[in-house]
Amino acid sequence: MLSDGRVAIRPYGADDVAALLDAARESAGQLGAWYPWAHENLTAEEVAGFLTTRAECWAAGTERGFAIVEATSGRLLGGLWLNHLDLAAKRANLGLWVRTSALRTGVATAAARLGLAFAFGQLDLAQVEFVVAIGNDVVRRLAESLGAKPLGIVPRKLELRGARVDARLYVIDRPLSAPAATPGTP
Repeated sequence: MLSDGRVAIRPYGADDVAALLDAARESAGQLGAWYPWAHENLTAEEVAGFLTTRAECWAAGTERGFAIVEATSGRLLGGLWLNHLDLAAKRANLGLWVRTSALRTGVATAAARLGLAFAFGQLDLAQVEFVVAIGNDVVRRLAESLGAKPLGIVPRKLELRGARVDARLYVIDRPLSAPAATPGTP
């Protein structure tokens, strides 16, 4: 687990089903346009399957998926992932979401910084990408606030609800002295 004292990221666990279901249902209206899995009729079985897949991807080395939680209470605030993980090329894509009740509180920025610390510190990556669908201004602003460099627009990069959409590509290169990834406790 990594923590800044207020926000922490930790690997998902099988016991996260109820908390993740609650956060996703609360946030369906906000997330639904960008994350098709986020809908009001989401079931516990779907969430359990999601968590099983995250564990399998972690074991296969293709992804690192994290719950974003309050550092003191452990309340689930969202999710963060490093996917398209390529340890040989030392790069990955970072994505995240934050539950509606935690928006505009600094949680997304704090969690993204912890994700970057993990990527550059524990995984020794050289570069982290943000692939942002055109129109997803919340994530675009987050990437820019973190100092990500815009590389341009990639036509038809993402699939959203069965349609190919353009996306902005941003990158953050590993700092000369990477942020230390320090273990924390909830």
